[in-house]
Amino acid sequence: MEQSILSKLLSRYSSLTKIQRIIAYGRRFYLPRALKEGLTITPIEMEEALNKLIYMDQQENFPGLADNLRKRGTITLPKWKHLLALAPFVDSDGLIKRSKWRVDQPNLKLGEVVLVLDEAQLGNKWVLGQVSEIHPGGDGRVRRRLKPKA
Repeated sequence: MEQSILSKLLSRYSSLTKIQRIIAYGRRFYLPRALKEGLTITPIEMEEALNKLIYMDQQENFPGLADNLRKRGTITLPKWKHLLALAPFVDSDGLIKRSKWRVDQPNLKLGEVVLVLDEAQLGNKWVLGQVSEIHPGGDGRVRRRLKPKA
C-alpha cells in the first residue's frame, strides 16, 4: 500500500513548522491569489497550512466520519459510535472538531444554588452548593467558586 502525502511528510521531516511551510508554499502554487503575497509565509498562510494538515490527517484516520456528521448531524456509523461522548461536529473548514461550550448556557449568578461534586467523599457524592463569587473571563464565561451549603 502506498504511503499518503501526509505520512511521507511526517516520516521525512521532524518539525511541524517545516511541514506547515512546505504545505503553505505548495498552496501558493496551487492557489493563484497567494502568489502576490511576497516571499515570506504569513501567519495566516501558516494557519491555513495547519488546517490543511489536520484535514488530511482526519480524512486518512477517520474515513467517512466528516461526511456522516455533515449529512446526519451526529454519528450513525457503528465504527465511530465511541466518539459520541466528544460531541463532534464539522466546522466551516470541513474539520472535525469538538467543543465543550458548543451549546451556549446562561452564566451563573451570585447566590444561585448548584450541585457540587464533594471530592472529600469517596465515589460520586454530590452536595448542594451556592455560587459565592463570579469571575467573567475574556470569553465572557463566568468562572466561579462554590461553597457547600451547611
